[in-house]
Amino acid sequence: MSYPYNPSLPYPVGMLVYAQVSDLTSVSPTTGIQWMSAAPANAAALIRRASNLVTEATEQDTYYAYPLPAGQIAPDIAPCGTAQGMPVLPYQAQAFQDATCQQVVEWATAGVDPDAGLIGQPQVIGQQSVPGGAVTYVADQTQDWQQMSVDCLCAASWRILRNAGLAINRPYTL
Repeated sequence: MSYPYNPSLPYPVGMLVYAQVSDLTSVSPTTGIQWMSAAPANAAALIRRASNLVTEATEQDTYYAYPLPAGQIAPDIAPCGTAQGMPVLPYQAQAFQDATCQQVVEWATAGVDPDAGLIGQPQVIGQQSVPGGAVTYVADQTQDWQQMSVDCLCAASWRILRNAGLAINRPYTL
């Protein structure tokens, strides 16, 4: 499926994005959480990537999404907005937003840029001798950690989704 591109947006039109840069730095009226005091320069790109991971984590979940059927009344609070595909129930929408913000915080704190891929992550120094001496980099563990940090939703984000009854990863059956 291809989405039309709008150069004024940091993501393709139609892609679900569960948070905005302002959600990272402002205090949430629902949860009272301020995720970061200042957003990183690449916050919009991090939110886009984190939203993709949240979408993947919840792809087998069953929840109500916009647009609402005719005659249904929308809730007063829509943390993720009311675009097509966004969750309707406020507590679930808040979980989508919070999981996205938590992932951005983890990447920003660890200095991970998921758009750079595995090769673009910084090397981790394992040992270092006196200045001008030898430096040894940790290769195997670092690559595994970096691969997971780029491709997987962090544990804290999973917990946020699971506490809202999401990210169950099993098909709904009758």
